[in-house]
Amino acid sequence: MLFTFSKRKKVLLFIGLLILHLVIISIQVPLGREVSFIFKKNIFAVFSTIQNFVYKSYSFSKNLWKNYIYLRDTSQEKTKLEKENLRLRAENWLLNMELKKIKKIKSLAQPNFIIAEVIGIDSMNIFKSLIINKGRSDGIRKNLPVLDENHDLVGKIVEPISDNQATVQLITDVESGVGSITSETKAIGVLTGNLTKKCFFKYIYRTQEIHKGEEVLTSGMDGIFPRGIKIGRITKIKQGKDLFKVIEVTPYFQLNKLENLLVLMK
Repeated sequence: MLFTFSKRKKVLLFIGLLILHLVIISIQVPLGREVSFIFKKNIFAVFSTIQNFVYKSYSFSKNLWKNYIYLRDTSQEKTKLEKENLRLRAENWLLNMELKKIKKIKSLAQPNFIIAEVIGIDSMNIFKSLIINKGRSDGIRKNLPVLDENHDLVGKIVEPISDNQATVQLITDVESGVGSITSETKAIGVLTGNLTKKCFFKYIYRTQEIHKGEEVLTSGMDGIFPRGIKIGRITKIKQGKDLFKVIEVTPYFQLNKLENLLVLMK
């Protein structure tokens, strides 16, 4: 039955081609101007319809293919952007987690301050000590660092301490000692006072490099003052008679302007 259908299809195709051939031949036969014109017109109408259908089919297929390519590319781009968005969101989440950790560590490490007013000064030597209006009832205890309003080092809490008052030993006191380091050459030494407006940066060897004008900071090595608190600036350097240089430091804090102090609660 399959063979019969195939054979019949071939016969019909042959007949169609034969008729088309006869039509083309007939066009070439002179039938009179009017008859020939009408015949050609009808043939043109038929073939123009077919041509129009073929053109529209081709255009439709072409546009369909373009749209398919566009949608495929758009879909691929969408997938790529979704993956990129997911990656960025993951990175953002990780960064936020790290930031929270840093903030937590910083908050734990960040010291608290108690603001205290200067209510007295040492009558024997103004460069020795001060009295503040905060004491044990406020959490004040021995060896707490004391800063001025600009966060420059002033001294530390020493005895005597009462419930509502405490003594601040100034870094200009001859008995004061602060572990220190210079900002540029990283020279490490001890800052002491001499009961004047100046301090001395001690135990710097004569062969060690150090510059006038360098800033002096706390080194944190004495276990009392946290590292990095500003102290003052080197104003004079000369060679000593022994192994060490004589280095003069001018503190940043100004005694006559000390009204409110910050006690660093470690």
